[in-house]
Amino acid sequence: MKKKFCNANRYAVLLVFGIFLAGFLQKRKKKSSLQRAMIQESYQALEQNVNRTNAIGHEVKNQIMVMSLLYQEKDYERLGKYLQKLSQMSSEIRRLQFCKHPLTNMILRGYSARMEKADIDFQVQAALPEQVGIEEEDLTSFLVNLLNNALEGSNKSSASQKRYVKLRLHLQEGYFVISCENSYSGKIQERKNGKIKSSKKDKLSHGYGIRRMEQIAGKYHSILDITYTDKIFYVRTALKMIQIPDKIAL
Repeated sequence: MKKKFCNANRYAVLLVFGIFLAGFLQKRKKKSSLQRAMIQESYQALEQNVNRTNAIGHEVKNQIMVMSLLYQEKDYERLGKYLQKLSQMSSEIRRLQFCKHPLTNMILRGYSARMEKADIDFQVQAALPEQVGIEEEDLTSFLVNLLNNALEGSNKSSASQKRYVKLRLHLQEGYFVISCENSYSGKIQERKNGKIKSSKKDKLSHGYGIRRMEQIAGKYHSILDITYTDKIFYVRTALKMIQIPDKIAL
């Protein structure tokens, strides 16, 4: 009888453990799905921006051909109008080139389109060379989470407040320095341990972006410094580069 009771207890423990493990794996699966969805959303924005740039380049070629014909016909008045239009297109192309680092530039172009669509002033200083000494997967995850949070926070700005995101990226003495500032209106909730409590409705995504950025900062011997006022939210870090680029040509 006692043996049967012990066996029953053992089976009960195994059953509880099995339920716990199944729940844990399900949550992990949902978090992975959430991360894939975030990356997919960013990729689609990048793809749209690339198509937009290609379309502008094609249009510029057409305008140059027309200007050549107008010059041959000495129609200088219309030629002047075309030159003005071409100058506007060139300015737009320059805005889509943020830095020499290909991956970072693609991410910034994608978010530039999203910020513009949300009527958010996106100000970027990205003095980066072609190589930055940070693994691409980590850099992508950090920037995507950082800019997603900044975009969401800026969207919550009050109607009377200017909505903006300021991002600065540069290399300094072997570190990849990142600082981001965005407008914000609302109350920041903190947990008992001082960590920020997410305001997202989706419980699975609560604080995921900040936790992921903290993990990456720790991997590169740094911390994630977060400060805020009632109107502005700041995020700063300095990631120690794995390999310092030989030539820093900005």
